[in-house]
This record gives sequence, structure tokens and C-alpha cells, in this order.
Amino acid sequence: DEINIFGNVNNETGARLNGWFNVQDSNLTNQAEARVDATDGYIDVHDGSVYNYGSIVTAFASGPCADKDFHNFGEIENYGGICSGRSSFTNYESGIIKGYGKIHSNKIIANKGLIKSFGGDLILQSQPEFGDDTNDNSGITNTGKLSNGPGTSLTVTAWPPDVNNNGAIEVNADGSVVFDCNLTNEPNGIIRLRGGALASPRITQTAGADFNG
Repeated sequence: DEINIFGNVNNETGARLNGWFNVQDSNLTNQAEARVDATDGYIDVHDGSVYNYGSIVTAFASGPCADKDFHNFGEIENYGGICSGRSSFTNYESGIIKGYGKIHSNKIIANKGLIKSFGGDLILQSQPEFGDDTNDNSGITNTGKLSNGPGTSLTVTAWPPDVNNNGAIEVNADGSVVFDCNLTNEPNGIIRLRGGALASPRITQTAGADFNG
């Protein structure tokens, strides 16, 4: 049976957290060099946020989901799992997300680090749920790097239906980066084609943007 924890959960350096449980009205913090294995059930953080400085491994549609914000400063390995921050999902400069499965937010996904599909297809989804105010959604922003591993796809679906690239998008061989929304390559933005396919309903290349390959 699942466990309900009333209070903040702090996974200390060197510790390993594994299981299926609910954190009620509090936060889950995974410290540097600590590990969270969410491979056989959800870790639901009700009315709280997730802070990851260490390692999170997800699998089989399992993973940590926060009612508020998901802050990733460490590494997330997805093997068919899902990580979600209802209010926001932020991957910071030191953050690395790789694998296959889904990264989700109802309001905004902000990537400042690296997000890369690897071993399978990865979906970035920033869309309001049924009944949510669509005016509260800010879609997806990229000032870091979005990439697909060779032979895999990275799919970006967002509302509102526009993504502005202020970082780098790299499209590798035998795979694809697909935007189910319009893509604008902003000044200082970089798009590199390395043998893969880039797709979007509309791609806008602004002055000062780099598009090569």
C-alpha cells in the first residue's frame, strides 16, 4: 500500500529513496549525490514542490509529480517515466534530462540546461488541463539545449502554440525534433541539423539567428 507523509522529505547526500508514496502539503528535496528511484509507482507531492540536486530515475509511466513547481538542478533519467510540475517545470543550467517518456507542466516548461531523447522517444508537453484558464499558460521556453539522440525523436507540444528558441536545438541522424506548434529561432538562437529531421507547422528565422547543417 502507498504511504502518506505529512511533512517535508529531504533525501540526504548518499541516501536512496525508493517506493510509492504521497507527500502531503510539503516539499520533496533530493540532495546532491542522493538518488530517487521512481520505477514502480508515482511519488505524488501534494500542494508542494520537487527540488532535485541529485539523481532521479523513472520507468514504466512512474515518476515524481508536483502540484506546484518542479526544479531540476541535477540529472533525470527517464525510461518510459513521467516527471511533472503542475505550476512550472524548470530545468536549470546544471540540469540534464535524458531518456524517453514525458516531461509535463500545465503552465510552463523552462529549459536552461540539456534535454535530450535517448533510447526512445521523449515528449515535452506544456498544456493546460481541461477546465484550466488557458491565459495562465506560457508554453515552453528554451535558453539551453534541446536535442534528440540518434534514431530517436524529441516531440514538443505547447500551448500557446508558439516556441521561441533562444538557445540551441540539435537534430541528430536517423531521428527528429518535432514541434507540434510554431517555432521561432530568435537572435542568437542556434539550430543545427546533423542528419535528422526538424518539423514544425511554421519555422521563422529571425535576423541574427543561426541555422546550419
